Order: sequence, then structure tokens, then C-alpha cells
Amino acid sequence: IAHRTLEIARAVLSDTEARPYACAVGYHSYDGYDYCGQNPSAFAVEGSARAELAGLCEHHGTEVWMTEVSNYRPAESAWHNTSFRMNQIFDDIEFGRVCAWDFMLDLWCGGWRLNARGGPQGLAEFYYEPDGSIRRMQMTWFGTAMGRFSRVIRPGWKSLPIEGAHPNLRATAFADEFGGRLAVVLLNDGQIS
Repeated sequence: IAHRTLEIARAVLSDTEARPYACAVGYHSYDGYDYCGQNPSAFAVEGSARAELAGLCEHHGTEVWMTEVSNYRPAESAWHNTSFRMNQIFDDIEFGRVCAWDFMLDLWCGGWRLNARGGPQGLAEFYYEPDGSIRRMQMTWFGTAMGRFSRVIRPGWKSLPIEGAHPNLRATAFADEFGGRLAVVLLNDGQIS
């Protein structure tokens, strides 16, 4: 984001002929968020780049979309992987003020779709019977992380600012402008509950 996306967005949005055709600026989230063994609080540069892009787009009345993330190198525990991906989504919402967040890979995966470290590639793992029928389905940690948001935040809802949360608590809130409903997603990133 800090390099190409900001450069292209500045060029397009400052061009009075091109700007009317830009309904959104999209970015791919491959700026360090591909290894779940990292500490998510170490992404200050990436967070700043997201905030700068969001400010630029807000100035021009253009939405920001996170349009692709797919590869990752998982850490050793499923919870650490889920927490890491949730922190990425929180960063994209908080700093990038995204209106859309896209996971590129398939919904399904199976034993043949494992990445190099043996982690699942999709949102859910399907296990099949020899006749091709589904024996069982299990959510992956990536699916679990996305589900924490997609179950409660509905299309068209608007993000609300949250201030004063505990340093180990990530929080985001969205509201339905017309129905008066509110959704809050929390992540306890600390060592105690």
C-alpha cells in the first residue's frame, strides 16, 4: 500500500477527468500480513499507509476496498492464526476504513489444497465420501476469523468510531442506518480473559 497503491490513488483521484470513474480504490493486503507468526502490533507502517489512503479517499468521496488476500504462512496454534487474521481485519477497518474486505481463495479446500506448511487454504475444509458426497465440513481458522465479522456486520452498515478501549481489546462497531441495529466485534488480544 505504502508504495504503489498510494501512488496510483493520488494520480487517479487528483486527475479531474479520471476521478469521476473511480467509485472505489482497492488494495491488496500483501504488505506483511502473510505470516501469522508475526506480532500484529508490529505493523505501524502498514497501519499508517492504510490511514493515509483512507484520508485521501475520504477527501475525494471515494470508498476504500481491501480487494485481495489469500496466501499466508500459519503459526503453530489455530488460535494464534485466528487472532492474527482478525487483527488484520481490524486494521483494515480501523486504519483503512474499508467498505469491503475480500478473501480471494475458494470457500472449500481438502487434503489436496494444503499450503506448503500443511495449513488449510480456504474458509472451510470439506471431507468427502468415495461417492463424492460430503462426509463433513469444518471451518478453518481463517473462516472462523472472517465469520466473527460477517455474521454480525451486514452489507450497507456504517462503521462507528470506538474510543477508549483497553490496549488488549480490539473493538469495532457498525450500525444499520435505517433499522437502528448495532453490531460490535471484540477481540481480546491479551493473555487474560
